[in-house]
This record gives sequence, C-alpha cells and structure tokens, in this order.
Amino acid sequence: MAYKYNVPVILFVITYRERKGLYKLFGKSSEPLMTLTVGEPLLPDRTRPRKEQVDAMRLKLHAQMERTAGIQNNPWPAIPSSE
Repeated sequence: MAYKYNVPVILFVITYRERKGLYKLFGKSSEPLMTLTVGEPLLPDRTRPRKEQVDAMRLKLHAQMERTAGIQNNPWPAIPSSE
C-alpha cells in the first residue's frame, strides 16, 4: 500500500519492561510496563519495480524492528520458508 500511494511506512515497536520505582508501588507488580518506540519513516523508491521495492522495504523494516527491540536470535525470519 505504501508503494501504491507513495506514503511512508512508520515503524512501531512495542517492548515490555519490568516495573521499577513508583510504578512498582502502584498497580499489579506481576504486570509489565510497555514501551512504544516509533522509528524513522521509510519512503518507497518508486523508480524500482514494485515487487523488488516491497521486498527490500520488508527486509529493511524487519531488521530495524529487530535492532529496536533488541532481538538477537529471531525464530521468525523476514522471508518465510515455503514449507
């Protein structure tokens, strides 16, 4: 859709963290806090073919999401296997 309408894709990553400080005193201590990180917008390159650009954007955004979330070994690859 971003390629078709020439709009940016904005990366949102939700991570969880342990309650500390005042947050630990209030609320259920067993529930973690959430952090929402907003990444840089990525515009599609309309000079490249659609399929090629969509694949390149998916790989780039997936790698950026892993870095932002601090994922070292991701069991879910950006390109799913054909199994």
